[in-house]
Amino acid sequence: MPFCSLKGSARYEEQDGRTALYLDGSSGTCAETPSLPIHRTNLTIAVWIKMKRSGAQYPVYGDWSSPWSFRLYIEPNSHICVQARNEYDIDFLVLCTRDTVRVNKWSHVAMTWGRTEGTLRLFINGEMNTSKKVTGDSMDIKNSGHSVYDIGLKRDGGTTTQAYYSDLMVFSRELRFSSTENVNQIKEHLVLNHPLYTYT
Repeated sequence: MPFCSLKGSARYEEQDGRTALYLDGSSGTCAETPSLPIHRTNLTIAVWIKMKRSGAQYPVYGDWSSPWSFRLYIEPNSHICVQARNEYDIDFLVLCTRDTVRVNKWSHVAMTWGRTEGTLRLFINGEMNTSKKVTGDSMDIKNSGHSVYDIGLKRDGGTTTQAYYSDLMVFSRELRFSSTENVNQIKEHLVLNHPLYTYT
C-alpha cells in the first residue's frame, strides 16, 4: 500500500497468510495516505478487499469531503462504484459494476481512467465488468487541495468500513486493457499471481 497512517482502531492483522489492514467499522477508524497528483493524468486504483458484513456502503479509497474530488466505493447492494467531480463540480465520472463482490471472500477491485480517450472501466478479480465513454469540457478530476486521501472512510458523513484491505495501488497511468489484443495488465500483473487469488 502507499504509505499510510492509521486512525482510530485501525490495525494490521494476519488474514489468509497475509498481513492486511483491518478496519473494524467503528467511528473514526480508517487509514490515510498522502494526497497524490492524479487529477490531470490517466489513473488506475486497485486494491484487494474482504468485506465483513453486507447491507452497508463501503468506502474503499477516496477524497470525499468538500470540495469533493473522487471516490471508489462499494454500494449496500455490493456493486463497486466510482464517482469523481471535475473543476465545475459536475460528477463526470459515475459508474457501477453489473456484478457484485461477496462478504468474507477476497475480491480484487480496480478502476482505470483513460483521460485522453475518455474511457472509464471497472474490474472485479481482474475481469473488466463494465466501461463507459466520457465526454465533456473538462476531463480533469477536481483537486480539492486536501493533504490526505482516505482508506475506508467517507469523510463528509463519517461512514466507515468493516473490512480487510491489502495491496492498495495507485498509478498515474491507465493499466492497459484490450479485448481485441488479448491484453489485460490488471489480471496478469495484479490478480492471477497474487496469493489472495486463491481466496476469491
